Amino acid sequence: MIAWRVSRVRNSIILIDFIERIRARADVTLAEALIEAGAIRCGADIPDCRSAMFGALLIIWTRYFRLAWSFIFGIFASTLFSCW
Repeated sequence: MIAWRVSRVRNSIILIDFIERIRARADVTLAEALIEAGAIRCGADIPDCRSAMFGALLIIWTRYFRLAWSFIFGIFASTLFSCW
């Protein structure tokens, strides 16, 4: 989970860089740059998040099932907020 979190932070920094590069290359509004960069970067984020969620599903059948559910919903929420 720690490695996944580091990956999410790195992807957020790359997303900001994508937005700045798109805005610099042409006369593009911020909204258009956000949509284009989000479409490019979310394509890489969704499989990563999906694999982390399915990995946490294995923990559900242990005594740490509450922790697993918090991982699953936390991953889902952070993916939803960053790709929305």
